[in-house]
Amino acid sequence: MTVLVTRPKRDSLAFAAILRRRGIESLIAPLLMIVDVTITVGDLDGVQGCVVTSANGADALARATANRSVPVLAVGTVSAARAREHGFTGVHAAGGDLESLAVLIRRSLDPGVGRLIHVSGSRIAGDLAGLLARDGFVVERVVGYHAEAASGLPQVALAALRGGHLLGVAHFSPRTAAIFMRLVREAGVETSLQSLVGFCLSDAVARTLEGSGWKDLVVAPRSDAESLAGCIALAGEHS
Repeated sequence: MTVLVTRPKRDSLAFAAILRRRGIESLIAPLLMIVDVTITVGDLDGVQGCVVTSANGADALARATANRSVPVLAVGTVSAARAREHGFTGVHAAGGDLESLAVLIRRSLDPGVGRLIHVSGSRIAGDLAGLLARDGFVVERVVGYHAEAASGLPQVALAALRGGHLLGVAHFSPRTAAIFMRLVREAGVETSLQSLVGFCLSDAVARTLEGSGWKDLVVAPRSDAESLAGCIALAGEHS
């Protein structure tokens, strides 16, 4: 039982270790390369909280400040766990999408206390600042990394898709899922999806893959790596 993992290399290796503990083999074929941007957010005077919408955003925030007591509002459990790994003590996780993150911020913070800093990649999905502006929050976005897309499917992925021995593909973000689909079409291996399961971290990821000819799309009940690994293990038992 083998699953293709297309996350950036560090994240793919971490997920592969989780799968291995469940007896699941993985093939790592990163479709995004993370390029760090040097930033600093200082001592965070006048900032009541920091927002991260990816694990890489949490990494960038940790590089940018030595302050580990600032509240961190994370889009989901994966980014929250990474922030905790870096020693941030007041970490709160939303439900895995921008709307639930906005709800968490409205419930947890007061727009009159100070601004928020959102540490993100150069490309973002949705408009968090716009969602919160109507409530009086000021969100300052700081770009902490670039996520550069692969120009083609890695050979290990192409060979696996053509070989027909995969159980499925693990998808962690809408952007990576969209890149995967584009590269699959460009490589002319779309028909391989008919025998594969798309394992999705969230409903937003699954929506990106709908109508693409997959054998099945499975969404993890919680937006975290362990939950997704559990879905993969269960599917493997019934394959």
